[in-house]
Amino acid sequence: MHLKLKAILDATSASHDFEGNIREFERSIASLIEDNTDASLFVLVQMLYEKNLSYSASNALLCASLCRLLSTHAEFSPEELTSLCNAALTMNIGMSSLHEVG
Repeated sequence: MHLKLKAILDATSASHDFEGNIREFERSIASLIEDNTDASLFVLVQMLYEKNLSYSASNALLCASLCRLLSTHAEFSPEELTSLCNAALTMNIGMSSLHEVG
């Protein structure tokens, strides 16, 4: 999932359907978290310690997943939750290249 998100984020200018790709990716995250909550949390925490992973993609994936996980305690409509998760997935898109330096 991390590599797929990184590819989507890296191809923003070349993608003919960036919005559709993000929406499809978000549906995949929702399904994975719903079906495998504990395993998803485990992988997300382990991902934080992987220095060779893209920070931008890791951070976006973590934030979108946490939005999805914590939504059970909020009164979001399904549309609001999807919008929030999509925003989390794309929140640092303008500065991704800066995140990868260093």
